[in-house]
Amino acid sequence: QLVRDILDNLSESVVAIDTEYGLLSFNTQFEQWFEQAFEVKPFIGMHLLEILQKVPHELETVGSYWKRALSGESFRVQREFG
Repeated sequence: QLVRDILDNLSESVVAIDTEYGLLSFNTQFEQWFEQAFEVKPFIGMHLLEILQKVPHELETVGSYWKRALSGESFRVQREFG
């Protein structure tokens, strides 16, 4: 619960995904952003690439960020979505 409280009090979105781009964990900021961006409430196990297909111009960009992260690269992205 302590880790959850810390993550939920960050001003940044935090999300953990598996190698199939399924949601493993996320904080409140990610949940709020996701709902606003996609009009869908995120849930554990949701496959993010399926949702991103609804926004094709973002699929390649955001998908490439996740691919980099899953390959072990450490980086930070700050941008507006949409």
